[in-house]
Amino acid sequence: MGLGRRRSSRIAKLQATSVGAWATSFVAIYETDPDVIAAVLPPPLEPSDQPLVRVTVASVDLGRGLPPFGAGTFAVQARHEGTVGNYPLVMPMTTSSR
Repeated sequence: MGLGRRRSSRIAKLQATSVGAWATSFVAIYETDPDVIAAVLPPPLEPSDQPLVRVTVASVDLGRGLPPFGAGTFAVQARHEGTVGNYPLVMPMTTSSR
């Protein structure tokens, strides 16, 4: 199979599985007390070197004729086996943004 055919096949697969979703988001990141983060992390997670909180509020439109809905995340930065990431403490959702 030539490069053009492989590319066309790949594009067709992407289009067939695409959800067409859009989100408008607001993200706030702030520093907090390291002891607070340590208190909310379950083992084996550990606090990272930076005691950061990440709050995200979004309006999500799945683009399938469904009404948009609200989504949010309240997460703290953590470490697991040397990898740093965000651990979500709560992820509220609504059934409608109105």
